[in-house]
Amino acid sequence: MEVIIDGHAYFLGGDIITNINEKPVTTPQQLDAILRTLKVGDQVTMSLVRNGKRQTVRYKLPEQLPWNHNLRHP
Repeated sequence: MEVIIDGHAYFLGGDIITNINEKPVTTPQQLDAILRTLKVGDQVTMSLVRNGKRQTVRYKLPEQLPWNHNLRHP
């Protein structure tokens, strides 16, 4: 799954990620740096906008990450 950059918003499967573990995500470099610190079994809290509504999602990181680090800027 790709992360697509659109201005200051990041899309992951249609979601706009605004922060991960209380760290703001405003640049491709910030998103990449945060993702690289995560390990299997980590508890992750992600704030995002989904279908125009702000949400907070919490989950335990699985063995296979649901994304890659191939960030691209449109």
